[in-house]
Amino acid sequence: MYYWQHNYAETRPDYVATWGSYGQHYYIETLGWSAKQVIVTGWPWIEKEIRQHLGSGKIKQVAHVEGQLLFLSTSTHKSYHYLYETLLEAAKQLHVEIVIRPHGAENMNYLRDLANLVGVNVKIDNSSNILDQIAESDIVIGGATSVLSYAIALSKPCIFLDLLEMRDYKPYAIECAAIGVYNREELIPAIEKLKSDSEVRDRQQKKQKLFTQQYLGELDGKSTERIINFVKREITMQDKLSTDYRKFTTQADILRVDIGCGIHKPKDFIGVDIAPGIGVDIVADLSKEFPFSDSSVDELRAHDIIEHLYDRIYTMNEIWRVCKPGAKVDIRVPSTDGRGAFQDPTHISFWNINSFLYYCSEFPAYIELCRRYGFKGEFKAVKLEHEESPDGVIHVKAELLVVKSVSNLSQNHLPITQEYQQEIQKQFAPEVNVDVQGQEEDIFSKISTYVKQYQQDPTSRTAIANIRQARYQIAQQWLNISDSEIESVYLGYLGKVHQILLNSSIKNEAFTYTEKAFVDEVTAQIYRGFDKPKVIQYILAAMLYSSADQLSLQHDISTIPTWFINDYLKFLFQPQIYFQKLGEAENYYHYMQGWVNYLHTSIFRNQDSPLWHEVVQYFVQIANFIPLYFNEANLKDIYVKRAEILDFFLKINGYQVNYELDDKPLTRKKIRMGILATHFLPSAETFATLPVYEYISRYFEVILYSLNQTGHPLEQYCQSCANSFKLLPQDLAEQANTIRADDLDILFIATNLTAVTNQISLLSMHRLARIQITSGGSVVTTGMQQIDYYISGTHTDPSATSEQQYREKLLKLEGTAHCFSYGNEKENVTVKVDRESLGISKETVIFVSGANFFKIIPELINTWAKIISGVPKSVLVLLPFGPNWSKNYPKKAFVNHLIKVFSKHGIPSEQLIVLDPQPVPNREEVKEYFKIADVYLDSYPFAGTTSLVEPLQVNLPVIARQGTTFRSAMGAAMVQALDVSDLVADSEESYIQLAITLGNNPKLRQQKSAQIKEKCKLILVF
Repeated sequence: MYYWQHNYAETRPDYVATWGSYGQHYYIETLGWSAKQVIVTGWPWIEKEIRQHLGSGKIKQVAHVEGQLLFLSTSTHKSYHYLYETLLEAAKQLHVEIVIRPHGAENMNYLRDLANLVGVNVKIDNSSNILDQIAESDIVIGGATSVLSYAIALSKPCIFLDLLEMRDYKPYAIECAAIGVYNREELIPAIEKLKSDSEVRDRQQKKQKLFTQQYLGELDGKSTERIINFVKREITMQDKLSTDYRKFTTQADILRVDIGCGIHKPKDFIGVDIAPGIGVDIVADLSKEFPFSDSSVDELRAHDIIEHLYDRIYTMNEIWRVCKPGAKVDIRVPSTDGRGAFQDPTHISFWNINSFLYYCSEFPAYIELCRRYGFKGEFKAVKLEHEESPDGVIHVKAELLVVKSVSNLSQNHLPITQEYQQEIQKQFAPEVNVDVQGQEEDIFSKISTYVKQYQQDPTSRTAIANIRQARYQIAQQWLNISDSEIESVYLGYLGKVHQILLNSSIKNEAFTYTEKAFVDEVTAQIYRGFDKPKVIQYILAAMLYSSADQLSLQHDISTIPTWFINDYLKFLFQPQIYFQKLGEAENYYHYMQGWVNYLHTSIFRNQDSPLWHEVVQYFVQIANFIPLYFNEANLKDIYVKRAEILDFFLKINGYQVNYELDDKPLTRKKIRMGILATHFLPSAETFATLPVYEYISRYFEVILYSLNQTGHPLEQYCQSCANSFKLLPQDLAEQANTIRADDLDILFIATNLTAVTNQISLLSMHRLARIQITSGGSVVTTGMQQIDYYISGTHTDPSATSEQQYREKLLKLEGTAHCFSYGNEKENVTVKVDRESLGISKETVIFVSGANFFKIIPELINTWAKIISGVPKSVLVLLPFGPNWSKNYPKKAFVNHLIKVFSKHGIPSEQLIVLDPQPVPNREEVKEYFKIADVYLDSYPFAGTTSLVEPLQVNLPVIARQGTTFRSAMGAAMVQALDVSDLVADSEESYIQLAITLGNNPKLRQQKSAQIKEKCKLILVF
């Protein structure tokens, strides 16, 4: 066993000990280790140092004065001059003392000279104890240094400072255990925020506690003990296996082994299985270690077993390790080319003929790639073929010979004829060969067919395999093209194939180990910098596998060639379909913050540049801001800069954004109010806006403005509540003039202005009325200068500093900001929903959520999995594919992702039911699903509003979690409006505990249901 915390060494160890749960997740998810190989122990060194330091009660005085800052640097930082200068200037402006602890290799005189040049006093100290320095500091500012880990463990306010041209994605900022600062303008606001805002410090401390557990382990003094205990258990187990092994090996000169023998062990074979039984000679868990010494087995049989072992590379390593040179290996495994691989729920690894290429010397490119990821051995292929059983199950028959470097190896080899080698290479030749000239149309047609097959059936293993293969070959083709050829090739057929693959949704599929190796290599080349050769080729290859926020792309488009600039911008601002890994949603916020800052600065520095005019035009068309919703960050700065870019776009295109209205005529008795919306069809926005004007047309003059008119009954009802309805013309300038001509006192904007740049967004950038207002249709600040007010509520924006999140003036109503009306249309129920039809017993506790697909980020599904784990006989039912957000979801890939998360928590897939009823149910039909449930789980950090109305109307207890932003508090606000605040949690831990308590206590559920029913009778709160 190795205590192995770094990248792969030459020899992959049998086990890896890692500090915290993040490391465990990394080794299992990213590097492909089995869960049994990864042991979480904690970090003995930091645990010892910090515990001794805090326990001593002696803190040295390290030049401490009020307002001390501490910067801990590293000599390898690529921008340390710029970084130190930024830090010193910040200290000068803020009038605080700064203590710098440089690396010992750095030039102390240089630092002193720089401090004198800036004109600030600085203490340079690299001799004091680091923990003493941290303890005495008010704020710790660090670069790419593990010393920030010590500060986080000591719960010190932290800033992660990275002024490299390309963002360095360190976990400190991603996990919000430190504020990430990525340009010099951000540093002073970050320091002031930590100094003055206790809420920010408290929130950071909570994140630091979680960070410490995930990255450093429990600091309980038992890390070393955990390592020792594991080693003792492993030695005891190996001793037992060794005894069993010696008993059998002394009985025969030739050792033949049947692993996973079951009851079908051949004569003269030693049977190994995980469970005792007839024919089983050695009981062993083969996922851990094969119970035989190195080079001891003469013949190994593995029929219908390796598909039950998770780690394929580990399995083949063990087979190779225990076998003698020249040993015969006979493998039978269900192939993914048939149904047998997938029909058995106990199959956890998947194989086909091509899988064995990665272990056989006849295919050097494959085996070399496999060795990079830990394969130690080598086999020769004697036979690789398919065998179909009478019941239609296809098996791979793999007969292999073990290759080991010994003197008599050649005597043990069976000959492989040249004819057989040519035949097997022909059999595995790629279906798509992009190097063959003159076949472009055929290649284009084939890949188009593969993509169409995949889009029609995302579960098709054949289609997925074909696209994977095509994608890899296209990526390799990009890497083989010279800089002088790249433009013409991109503008030709290969560029067209590239676009087809980009639009195929294959990125929703998890990487294979081979793909992960390839992507890591490509990403490393991009990280070297945009001034390196073939960087465009590497970017093109990476685009086929990753979204832009997953890559280390420097904030600079000046080196991007003009023929590629539009497609590159599209790539930058086309987000992931959904987040699949912990931390990705938070990471996306930092990614967008960096790019919007860069674009905003560059655009306004180059206002007359045709290039930047083109960039603005394209950014406005393509930028999608929806993924920014799924975090707790203050998005004001991003949206203000986005709005200023939109304003610049309108002005360079000749639009009259500003406009002065005369004073309201004294002769007009009524206030004239306009309602602006894309449409007035059934939707969350229509339901939430209707109460604004439904009953006021006698006192106000209400005019509805819409881009669409359909004659729908709800649209007609909305018109009946207003004084007039106007269908706007198609042209943006004419739309603005139409509204301005009505001389409005107030314009209420009902459509979401913050997701994408739609027509209503551009129209709202204009001054159209004396007062312009929006509310919950836009779940964050619009950032727009022409929007005067944002209407919220005391429950919906609970923070005392919530106005800091808005460019508009914030108006808080008492309670929640949300109110809903559904018109006078009566909906019929045409579906029958009961537990039996869903395969759920009467005794099962049903947790349900109607949260949309996009809201179910990895952190949330992990939270829900913990709840299901805590309630025996429970099930989670989801209805995530509502049409309000999208008409096209990657449904199968998403469900597989959820099942995978549940399996990590030890929860069988039967406890997760994802429904996609067709046709789409109406509101009354949705209630039928909620009526059979016991508890409703609201989403977080993007909470529900309209999705909570139906469960509350059927008196279902709704558990919500209150955040500090409008989007994260709006669900809790609705629950609080019903005066059942004890159903509102303030943290993940309390959310989980509340759900488990309700799940295990039917009387409490009945009590809460009765309270909700009574409140809904007494008052109309929504």
